[in-house]
Amino acid sequence: MDYAVQTGAGEPEARAGNYGQYDLAADMVYDRITQEGQYFDYPNAAQTISELVPPQAHILELCVGTGNLASELARLGHQVTGIDFSDEMLASCRNKTTELPVSLIKGSAETFDLDDQFDAVVIHSGHIIINRASDGSLRLNGESEGSMSRTVSSIGPHVKPGGKLIMNIEEWDDKLVPYQDG
Repeated sequence: MDYAVQTGAGEPEARAGNYGQYDLAADMVYDRITQEGQYFDYPNAAQTISELVPPQAHILELCVGTGNLASELARLGHQVTGIDFSDEMLASCRNKTTELPVSLIKGSAETFDLDDQFDAVVIHSGHIIINRASDGSLRLNGESEGSMSRTVSSIGPHVKPGGKLIMNIEEWDDKLVPYQDG
């Protein structure tokens, strides 16, 4: 498995926002609730995705997190590239996928630029959450105006002709209380 850091304007450290919550959630939330079966059926999701793509597909997973879906897709014979901006999420994913065909890149879903195209780009289970702001606009993970269009613009060049964008998006009310440690 490879690990790289994407540099440039989209470098996560240069972006405003409360991104430390994702590092905290790597151990405290994502894997714990997955082990308890409370969040998402990753094996079933991987099987469904596998039925939509060619055998041994090259798949890009945005917001790969701790690698639950990436590892299941790799076990089904796919080559997976995962992008996430959280060091802790990537570390957890790296630990799970050491022996699997998974490559990881630290970067932003909004601004990534890879020299590659994929059979499918996958965004799953609300990892890209659409928030409806008080002004009625849609915002990506509570980000600034235009964040969704930047993400879609980043995805487009990375999908092979005939490839697929596979998404499972949740819309959350902008009145949710943000995660706070303590």
